[in-house]
Amino acid sequence: MLQKEKQQFITFLRLGWRLALTDFKLRNEGSYLGNLWYLLNPLLMFVVLYFIFADRLGAEILNYPAYLLIGILLFNFFTRTTIDATQIIRSSGFIKSFKLNLHALVLSVVIKHLLAHLFEAVLFFVVLIILGLPLYSILYYFAVLFLLSIFVYGCSLLLSVLTMYFVDLGNIWQFFTTLVWFGTPIFYSLGGQDRLVFVNQFNPMYYFITVAREFTIYGTVPDVSFIIGIFVSSIITLMVGMYVFYSLKNKLAEMV
Repeated sequence: MLQKEKQQFITFLRLGWRLALTDFKLRNEGSYLGNLWYLLNPLLMFVVLYFIFADRLGAEILNYPAYLLIGILLFNFFTRTTIDATQIIRSSGFIKSFKLNLHALVLSVVIKHLLAHLFEAVLFFVVLIILGLPLYSILYYFAVLFLLSIFVYGCSLLLSVLTMYFVDLGNIWQFFTTLVWFGTPIFYSLGGQDRLVFVNQFNPMYYFITVAREFTIYGTVPDVSFIIGIFVSSIITLMVGMYVFYSLKNKLAEMV
């Protein structure tokens, strides 16, 4: 029984990887810049935000370029993946014709955006070098990224199946992530903003971004509550996502 479950898990990972790799290659096919778009998108956003806020909101933030970029990269990974997940099953009409592992389909969305994120992480390497920060700190970044990927996968499972029952959820989620973007300290700090401090206590992305910044930029150990927060957010979201997805997935083929 254990051997069978192990084989099923390996098959699940392989299918998710192959679907993700295919979509990743096709995304910018025919484009002159190709995969460079994965770098240009966050780079342009970084340049614009840095130009606007560096002398104001970022004036008192140590190593502000790295502070800003790490917030952009992690939040973009979360946003793009979960928004894509709201449409992945609805747009996959072929699930009526083939017996497809649907949770592998959702996994492929996470892997695809994770691959794109690794391209974007090159920018973070460059910023670390320019600021003279130790490159070994990138290892902490990838540790946080691993936990964030689990959290995002759980969110994606939940959103992908619920969107089949509530069609407007996709649009609502896009609007919601925009609100969270402005509420999360990405291009500013929370110093002296009591209301935002309170709100961000319930914002998992605040915990992930803060832990990543403390480890990789400032070389300090974050408050233990933040470390517990990213672990708890990842595990609980994954468990809830898997439970809801497996409870509702059998009716999805009829709804596509």
